[in-house]
Amino acid sequence: MTFRAIGTIVIAFAIVCLLLVAVNRYPAAHGGRDLSGGTFPATALLVIGVGLFFGKRLAAILFALITGIMGVWLCIGSLISVPMPFALINIAMGLGLLSPCIAVRRHWSELKW
Repeated sequence: MTFRAIGTIVIAFAIVCLLLVAVNRYPAAHGGRDLSGGTFPATALLVIGVGLFFGKRLAAILFALITGIMGVWLCIGSLISVPMPFALINIAMGLGLLSPCIAVRRHWSELKW
């Protein structure tokens, strides 16, 4: 149940990203910013979201790996270069990004290959 909800959110975010890329085609052709580089990450996110929705272990591992790396990077980067009151906010966000790693570990038996 946990991964079905996370998968739904990831699918919705990926669809929004793909829509932004599609809507941006006309402005990019006329000198605006080109967002076509976001097509592959959004498509990969859509595939991971579908895998999470169906409770696949590989999708859960990839999602936990991606969010875990981002969380650790945010915590370490904040300690190095962000002033102190804002570093605490970034560290809290980084620790929040580590929560999918905990969810995968706790619900591993519910997932299927």
